[in-house]
Amino acid sequence: MAYQSPWAQLGYSAARNAARRSSRPRQTRPEPEPIQPEETRSILQRGVGALVGLGNVLDLPVSMVRDTLAGENPFDQWRTPTRSDNRVQMNELMKDYGLAFDDRTKAGRWGILLRRLPRMWL
Repeated sequence: MAYQSPWAQLGYSAARNAARRSSRPRQTRPEPEPIQPEETRSILQRGVGALVGLGNVLDLPVSMVRDTLAGENPFDQWRTPTRSDNRVQMNELMKDYGLAFDDRTKAGRWGILLRRLPRMWL
């Protein structure tokens, strides 16, 4: 008697499985609906909003220093740490100290570059 594998003894064989597969109709998945532009915009807005919120949280210590130098309450921004409310921006602070130039002049462009250099290095 020829050797039979345990699977063949139970009635499983490659030929039987192939016949069984070919007799069944092939099931196809329904095609997903395409993403609408409004949904894409919503996803992008949430992602950008999350990044802005994270940037505002990371900016809290520096923003407190700017508020102190501007003579404003440095602790009021802790009520809304993910929003830019109640914060003094660097250009406002530089205008208060007379260090800001007109953005349309060459000196103003150099001033903008020098203000942003410390952030570029991070």
